[in-house]
Amino acid sequence: MKRGWCTDVAYGIESGSQEILDFAQKGITLEQIRDAVGWTKKAGIRATGYFILGFPRETEETIEQTISLAKELPLDDSLFSYMVPYPGSRLYDIAP
Repeated sequence: MKRGWCTDVAYGIESGSQEILDFAQKGITLEQIRDAVGWTKKAGIRATGYFILGFPRETEETIEQTISLAKELPLDDSLFSYMVPYPGSRLYDIAP
């Protein structure tokens, strides 16, 4: 990708909690996240991670796991936002 002029990759990581990733039906594991970001950096490509706080079932512990993962990964940028359950989404149907 770098030879093809790819300079940046942004990952929608969402959470550092496997429980939250499973709940959100991301279909990925924490190990896969670590591998993908590591490979990106090894290739000399900038990596950005997008994280979401406030999922249903989120706890102080899962928030801390997300923050810890963001700090652990060799990301160039980390961006955090709040969960917004958009109308028509599964999360909207279950949100309090």
